[in-house]
Amino acid sequence: MAKTTAAAFHPCNAARQPLFVVAEGVPVSDALERAYCLLDVAEELAAHLSDPGDQDREQIGHACHFLLQMAKATVEACSSGLAEEVRHG
Repeated sequence: MAKTTAAAFHPCNAARQPLFVVAEGVPVSDALERAYCLLDVAEELAAHLSDPGDQDREQIGHACHFLLQMAKATVEACSSGLAEEVRHG
């Protein structure tokens, strides 16, 4: 069964050091399910960005950005895990 590899994300300083990492060893199916949930929430929040009167637009935009970073890193960790599974058979 394919498992995630570590995938760092969210650079936090001038050196662009990542602050967070997707955990290694999580079953890919479980990780992809979580990535889908992150994307679903980001999509729901993004729908609120079209309201020019919403005073929380900046915070919503930041939340969407972070959710997308998490989902992207999760998919990268899954992709790398699947590639390792293929290499090691």
